[in-house]
Amino acid sequence: MGSIGMPELLIILVILLLLFGASRLPSLARSIGQAKREFDEALEKGKEKSGARTEGDSQGKAEQKAESGQGSSEQSAP
Repeated sequence: MGSIGMPELLIILVILLLLFGASRLPSLARSIGQAKREFDEALEKGKEKSGARTEGDSQGKAEQKAESGQGSSEQSAP
């Protein structure tokens, strides 16, 4: 399976022209671009939130171990 080449892109464009018409293609492309932008922004926000949450969780666990007197090498017996 190869990548999409120029002939395949032309076939897709012709099909889109037939389905939606030339007058609706610019608005369709604009809305697809806007949706992609919003999706990328949401991914970035999610990465930032998960990164902050992960750092906060690891610090909180270290503080809890220090308060309870457990060291990192000590483990409680079952």
